[in-house]
Amino acid sequence: MSNAHGRKRLYTLLLQLVERAKPVDGSLEYKHWETMPLPGAADVSCDRQTLALVLPPRTFDAAHFSPFVKTHAARGRPDCAAAVVADMVARGIQPGIMQWSMVARGFAQNGNAVLALKILDQLETAERNQLGGNATEASGKEFGENVYHPSDGLLGTFTNVLRGFILAGDVGHALEVERRLLDRLQYRSGRRPITDDTIAMLRALETRKP
Repeated sequence: MSNAHGRKRLYTLLLQLVERAKPVDGSLEYKHWETMPLPGAADVSCDRQTLALVLPPRTFDAAHFSPFVKTHAARGRPDCAAAVVADMVARGIQPGIMQWSMVARGFAQNGNAVLALKILDQLETAERNQLGGNATEASGKEFGENVYHPSDGLLGTFTNVLRGFILAGDVGHALEVERRLLDRLQYRSGRRPITDDTIAMLRALETRKP
């Protein structure tokens, strides 16, 4: 069995399990995936007892889908990675910033700058809205009593997308992401070594470009 076929089978199984873990008729009872004999019930002379494997709430989360998102994105199939995220949403599972980071990086590295930047915009806006602010250029300004401080996850996502543009040789969009990091997210050198290294990669790419 090929790796691709094996991944497809695993993904199909994951979707089936998620579906079976949904509430039945809005109750707290969950569908049974399979029945398993209780220990000591092998004697056929006894009444056969079974233990129903019940999948409780929150059995499945975004982490279960991450390997599939990551594989598609890494292999130049960001549309497929985005489709996995859509499957999550359709089944009531909220994608996390890690999954969105993979998808956005995939789009950046494979020539779809519009969608990569759109994802960054939406993630930034969502995080700002938690403080009652908005995605303005002046990210350091106060919103009422709150001052926006981007999370490490958001900084990591911007860094990941920046690296995607760099690997694609797209200096223009890489510079745009760097500008957002510095101006909108108020990133300062020394805060994240990975981000600093990625910005250094951009400087090196600029010197190589005619």
